[in-house]
This record gives sequence, structure tokens and C-alpha cells, in this order.
Amino acid sequence: MRIALQTAAIVLAVTAAIPALLALGRSLGGTRPFGVPPSWLLPVLGVQPLWVIAALVHLHRAERAERDHTRPAGRA
Repeated sequence: MRIALQTAAIVLAVTAAIPALLALGRSLGGTRPFGVPPSWLLPVLGVQPLWVIAALVHLHRAERAERDHTRPAGRA
């Protein structure tokens, strides 16, 4: 449960950061790297990698917790 709540907190923080990224993209003004507005690039390049990293870390931690707690109850 703790692993899931920590991952949910990370996802919530990333989601809350999206408006800040969009504001940063608008503040860059007329720059258009690769012909794409920064308000489109920043969420894709800034948020999407964080989702992937959060998912991989969650998967690794959940697998490790499952592996560590597979002993039958009552045995030490």
C-alpha cells in the first residue's frame, strides 16, 4: 500500500506541474523549436518521461516487495 501511495503522490505532483510547464512554454514567446510551439513540446518532453520513470520505479519496487514477502506465514 505504501508503494502505491508514494507512486500516486509522484503522479499527482507531475500532474500539478503541467500548468507550470504550460506557463513556462508561453513565456518563451516566439521561439518555435522544430516549428512546434513550446507549450506543446514542454509537456511532451517534460511530463511524459516522468510518467515512464514513475511507472518503472513503481514496477521495480512492487516486484521487490513481492519477492521479499513470498515466505509462508509463521516461518522466519
